Amino acid sequence: MTRFIKILAILLFGTWMLLFAEHPIKKQSGTALLKAPDDPLISRARAYLDKGKLKIAVQNYGRFVDWDVFPAAAWGNFTYIPDVSLMVGIPGKDKNGNPYPWAVGKKEMYIIQDNDFKTFGSDTTYWGPTVSESWMDRTPNSNRVDWESKAESQIYLHNPLITAGKYFGEQGLYTYPEDQYPLIATSDIPETWPVRVNALGEEEPFWPGPFASDPSDTSDTPKELKGVFVSDQDIYFEFDDRFATRDIDTTQGYPIGIRATVSAYSYSASISEDIVFFKMYLHNDSQWDYEGVYGGFYFDGDSYNTDLNGIRWRQTNEDDMMGYNTDQDFGYIYDLLGGSEYPETNGEPLAYAAVKLLETPKATEPVDLDDDGFDDIQIGDPLGLTGWHWFSWYVRPGAKDGGVNGPFSGDGQTPYQANKEEIQYKIMAGDTMGITASDQENYFHPRKYKVGEAIVSGETNPRFDSIEGLLLDYPQGLDCVFIMSSGPFSIASGDSVPFSFAVIMGQDTADLRINADVAQLMYDNNYQGARAPVAPVVTAKESDREITLYWNSESTEDEDIITGYQDFEGYRIYKSTDNGKTWGKRQFDPQSGTEYWEPIAQYDLDNEISGYEPLPPRRYLGSNTGLSFKFTGTDVENGV
Repeated sequence: MTRFIKILAILLFGTWMLLFAEHPIKKQSGTALLKAPDDPLISRARAYLDKGKLKIAVQNYGRFVDWDVFPAAAWGNFTYIPDVSLMVGIPGKDKNGNPYPWAVGKKEMYIIQDNDFKTFGSDTTYWGPTVSESWMDRTPNSNRVDWESKAESQIYLHNPLITAGKYFGEQGLYTYPEDQYPLIATSDIPETWPVRVNALGEEEPFWPGPFASDPSDTSDTPKELKGVFVSDQDIYFEFDDRFATRDIDTTQGYPIGIRATVSAYSYSASISEDIVFFKMYLHNDSQWDYEGVYGGFYFDGDSYNTDLNGIRWRQTNEDDMMGYNTDQDFGYIYDLLGGSEYPETNGEPLAYAAVKLLETPKATEPVDLDDDGFDDIQIGDPLGLTGWHWFSWYVRPGAKDGGVNGPFSGDGQTPYQANKEEIQYKIMAGDTMGITASDQENYFHPRKYKVGEAIVSGETNPRFDSIEGLLLDYPQGLDCVFIMSSGPFSIASGDSVPFSFAVIMGQDTADLRINADVAQLMYDNNYQGARAPVAPVVTAKESDREITLYWNSESTEDEDIITGYQDFEGYRIYKSTDNGKTWGKRQFDPQSGTEYWEPIAQYDLDNEISGYEPLPPRRYLGSNTGLSFKFTGTDVENGV
């Protein structure tokens, strides 16, 4: 039996590219799925969004990036983001001090020790504000998070028989072969889709999420293109906060009744390879019409976090820095020294990592972003980024740790602060009224000035920390952990609001801004900006020390979903000898200012298009060689 080196083909479609390869699809026998109990661990799953240069392992319970699961935002030779988790908070009282109805009365709380719900409080008990989040938990398997995978996801949203170990671990990717964690429904792995019985009584997989929208339909609710996916790799999952009372404190915190539906997209095209998109809607499944709602993210960034083997060689997070961009609605982290202090980077500049808000709800009251007395956002305007606050991990809002060595709040035994839910909401809302001096110092950082040798504090913007002030306090950098938020907005019972975002990587702030523009442009175009053409059918013929690839012309006839043009341009052939980790010789393109893998062959149409693309990313389009539908590789060893 001869095993040949995997060959990867790349198709050019205008200025777009598609990476495709034959994946060993794991077949499922005809096994009926039985209804399982509402155990949150049973309904959990993960996905690997890895079509682009940016690669992320995604969990389906509110932690979009998790440092316990590799890769945690891998880009180049390193990973950069230990945690990105959703936060949604609601107030306890209105501006006149009157309690909202949802904050008063008896509450049903899930008690993890009893595996059951119990009633707490009376008809007059005031619970205050609450924030649903998934980043405070420190228990094994994160079994006390507020967000949890939707009940029976393993029946209706993914196939629990397809595991990460079987599909990725056996290929030497991301995990180990014995990993039994199920995979989230993934567009290019139909075996991960849930199974239903059709009219003929036969089991069939079905896609549980939305398909691509028709770009020619300009209505508010464009029709779906059935069977057409948005990106090279779509995933779909849902989660809610029904278990938001699993911590040990039964005096604060309660479920809001918010359910998140998430579609995520990964692209191989060079223009979007540094971006992973999350199209998310927040649904209010409760009986309450909520006001004063804030959504946002806990963002823990380390530049760098680990290498591509999942190893952190040293403490790298104490000399980082961060920032935010209110024009483009993103927060980011970077290494203050560029990574030159770490020998293991081998001179590779470390990346900038960001979370960008793509679409947020509309404002229900005016918002003054810079605290200058003039409103920057009017009622009905999209909110965007309205808050950003850094804090030390050891003074996490609501934590009551036993010191730098623990025990740590969130471990299932150590108490939280009595104002945990309130202070988290106040940070998201930029509300400093009535907070303690220590909370003011830890979570609301003022502008600072250097007067002689002294550093003097100036004004505080309750919505945004002063980056200049933090740089004066920490000129050698610091550990970057922050909350970014958007609000306030309202969400009525039974209604939903958009809360879409993207994780973005860049080589520097300029590259980050360009990628943020690309992300917003693609979002505004229904994420269709970089859809690749349909992949051709590829076959391989092997012989002694030789392998030949053949493919059909299906790609050349594919129409651009946006313009309707048949603007296919050509093919590139790449070869990997390490299961897709690298793709041959790496080159630097001086005209585009980017690094890229050098193809072992390139065929493009003999037409007026050749040389370098005139617009970013200015990739090489070929030299009018004419198309070919065959490639023979001779650099192959039998039995390797």
